[in-house]
Amino acid sequence: MADEPDRVAVMGGLVAVDDGLEPNYEVMAADALALSNMTPKQAIERVYTKAAELAEIESKIIEKSRELQDLQDDRNKLAREVLPQLFDHLHTDRLGVPGWKADVVLQSKTHASISKEWPEEDQQAGFAEVERLGGKHLLRVKVVTEFERGEFDLAAEFVRFIGGWPKLKGHAVLIDKTVHWGSLTKFVRELRERRVPMNLKALGATITRECFIKPR
Repeated sequence: MADEPDRVAVMGGLVAVDDGLEPNYEVMAADALALSNMTPKQAIERVYTKAAELAEIESKIIEKSRELQDLQDDRNKLAREVLPQLFDHLHTDRLGVPGWKADVVLQSKTHASISKEWPEEDQQAGFAEVERLGGKHLLRVKVVTEFERGEFDLAAEFVRFIGGWPKLKGHAVLIDKTVHWGSLTKFVRELRERRVPMNLKALGATITRECFIKPR
């Protein structure tokens, strides 16, 4: 049987040779086994074909990702803006939906994080607010000092005698603080429930209201 002429197309800068095969992952093992019987020309044509399939799939993934992001944006606008405003107008935080066996519920969501990417003064202001609010126990603390080249022995002695070491003069000691966002968020949420005044900006805290569907 004579070979059929190759059907060639250009896709995304790749030359795709259509060999009439549709992707069939059940026969991939058989395809791999058949490689040993392929001529170099056939192998190259198969590379072009499979590369074209890959390019098409990746293009679809990008398209679906954009569609998903658009859906997520629409969902957030409904859940965080449109519905909360309607609930405010109705002076309620829950409404049953006829025929759904579910309620639409409005809740507040809290998130707080003092970012290491903030300017140093903003970080320190945030930690000061945590301490003012009684959250010192949340802080992770690292004490840091720097030694010059050739002062290794002095650094080793510092580690051994850091408590009340008199030879520390001339070396600055910095206290590096961090607080886990989850712990800080829980702390801020609990304080808000008690209506404790706080500087939300300093704490990197955001309070959003969001509606969701809650099955009965």
